[in-house]
Amino acid sequence: MRISRICCGLTIGLGALILNGKEFLMGIFRDVTERKQRESALIESEKQHQAISELTTDFIYHITVGIDNNMEIDWITEGFTKITGHTLNDVRFPDLWKHVIPPEDLNPIFELFKEILQGKQRETEFRLRHKNGEILWLKVYGKPEVNADGQTV
Repeated sequence: MRISRICCGLTIGLGALILNGKEFLMGIFRDVTERKQRESALIESEKQHQAISELTTDFIYHITVGIDNNMEIDWITEGFTKITGHTLNDVRFPDLWKHVIPPEDLNPIFELFKEILQGKQRETEFRLRHKNGEILWLKVYGKPEVNADGQTV
């Protein structure tokens, strides 16, 4: 017989052991309080980020830029749909910006991303076509993502 449970911040493992015809109950107790606290903190952090995402009037996104300037959205907050009328599925393809940004505004966007990939923090304004066809002016703030060694990734 073997029983395992998590209770009161402990992992408890019980098992029966027979030695020389006698039955013994063997137990192992492991303190998992620290892990439970980290899990609880992670859940709370996720709730906070979700609330920020839902309540902000702006939107935040993470994209991957290819060598050929194709951009692919990894994730985007709900404010994007509120502002632009587009859903993430509407713009989830490598050359998405070419469909929602007027052609004359593309070069400044590509330059912005090029500078961000060089490790610079930049901002610019550009026009974006709302799903209903209306033209919106947006200001974008770009910041490079860096690894532990400080290199732009």
